[in-house]
Amino acid sequence: MAAAEADLENLSRLLERHVGRSAASAQPPSMQDGQRLPWPDVLRVVQVLVEIVQDRSDRVERRLRTCLAVARVCGRAKLDGLKGDRLSDFLQAVRKNVDADVPRDPADLPPPDRLLGKFLFRAFLAIYARRDRDVERAAGLRNRLGRVYAGWRFVKGRGRVPRVNEFLPATSFEEVERRGGTPAEMDETLERYFVVKLSSMQFCGPPNFGLPFWAGLESLVLTMPMILWLSRTWNDLPPAERVQRAIQLVDDHFGGNPMLGFPHIQYLLRTMGQLGELEKLVAWYSR
Repeated sequence: MAAAEADLENLSRLLERHVGRSAASAQPPSMQDGQRLPWPDVLRVVQVLVEIVQDRSDRVERRLRTCLAVARVCGRAKLDGLKGDRLSDFLQAVRKNVDADVPRDPADLPPPDRLLGKFLFRAFLAIYARRDRDVERAAGLRNRLGRVYAGWRFVKGRGRVPRVNEFLPATSFEEVERRGGTPAEMDETLERYFVVKLSSMQFCGPPNFGLPFWAGLESLVLTMPMILWLSRTWNDLPPAERVQRAIQLVDDHFGGNPMLGFPHIQYLLRTMGQLGELEKLVAWYSR
């Protein structure tokens, strides 16, 4: 980063020229419909979420479930009535209170709902598992019919997993579901990924299809069970390589695949969040 600083500064000026305005004029993302905070207060909220994800007294999966719990409380509050230190005090109080309510053991959460949880999860998985670069595109998926059929097989979730990219191994949905979660030593890699996404604010606003802050956070948390599911497919690889491959595949789509910006896809994400299925999915695939 230090060696590339001059290039990055030049790139930022080119980006400003491309969009026709300065970076300083960028509006902060809305927290939710009808609620917007100034940039300093948005960054206060981000900092609390980063602190939660960096708290190594818990596994990463519980840290993300805690972030969702904070989001639920803050989504019902009028944060625009709080400023500066008052907002920071409120956020820390919320963090402390939800910590007592978020189960520590993922086994204490019920499994995802068969329809609203697992069915919708696999619909998203059909998007995140694909790879459209020619070098890694699976044979038989170069036409629309093949892609639609592969997507339907993902939604069904039975039998062989469609090889929607060339480096996805031959396995079945049943085998993947039987395999356990990632070992604790992989938490550092997962932590680093989510801290980067939060700190850079790639999860909301223009970098993520204009999603409001809290909705964008939910979309980011959804990548956790995606990463865990995909990492299980490479059962013959070391854990570090499995997780890194899964992160690379998921991140190739997050904020970049236009399908994830479609209104009906965002509606499905909101539905999963409102019904508490995201927490269940994170816990389920962490076991």
